[in-house]
Order: sequence, then C-alpha cells, then structure tokens
Amino acid sequence: MLYRCLPTCVTDDNCIYIKIVGINYNTTTQTDYIPDRMTVKTVNTMEEHMELVRSNRTCICDVHAISWCSPCKMIAPVFNSLANEFSQHCFFEIDIDSAEQSFLNSLNVASVPLFIKFKDGLEVDRLKGSDRIKLRLFVEDL
Repeated sequence: MLYRCLPTCVTDDNCIYIKIVGINYNTTTQTDYIPDRMTVKTVNTMEEHMELVRSNRTCICDVHAISWCSPCKMIAPVFNSLANEFSQHCFFEIDIDSAEQSFLNSLNVASVPLFIKFKDGLEVDRLKGSDRIKLRLFVEDL
C-alpha cells in the first residue's frame, strides 16, 4: 500500500491538517473515507433569509465581511467545520458586502463577525467575535 497526501486539507479549530490516506493502486480504490463537506448556504436578501429560517427548525447564521475582515477569515473554517459536524441544523452566511443594506438593518448588524441562532423561526441568541470555543458552545447549545 502506498500513501499520499490528498490535495484538499481538513480544517479544524483554525489548524490545517493534511489528510493522509492509503491508496491501493492495484484496484485504484481509496481505503479511507473522507466525508463530503456540508455546504453553508449564502443569503443576500430578507426573502431568502425568511425562507431558510421558516423551513428549518434550527438555524445558525454567520454574518461576516470575508473579503477584508481578518477575524471573519479566521473563524470561517471553524464555522464550516461545525456545519459539517452538526448537519442536522441549517447553517447559512451573510456577507455584508453583498447583502441588501435594508436586510442588514433589519437584523441590527453592528459588527462582524456575528453569529445569530434561530429556533422555530425566531431569533434566540447572538454571539459576537471570533472565539472558536465560544462558537462551538453556541452551536452545541442549539
């Protein structure tokens, strides 16, 4: 059996780990399983937001400015990892640079990164900042 590094990395808790898997080159089948990443939906309008929140029992929203906000860039891989781990919940993101301003005003967004928890269509909690431990506890509490 030969080993090789996969071109994709697995990120967890702001650390990057290279996934090493065994490949049986006689049958060209992979002997280790790597799960697909849960897709985090992108929302830009109030209509999209309301549709997601109403159609899912529990949701976590990440409000960020990924193009220029360093804390947003640091916490994004953690949010994506949590979306994969807690796939029973709906995870979505709002980029303040591309979302409608009236939509952001209705959510009372004053700073980023901001995480908003929704349950049964209603906002139940908020978390400001990029603390990965607090974010994990925030998601686990849902």
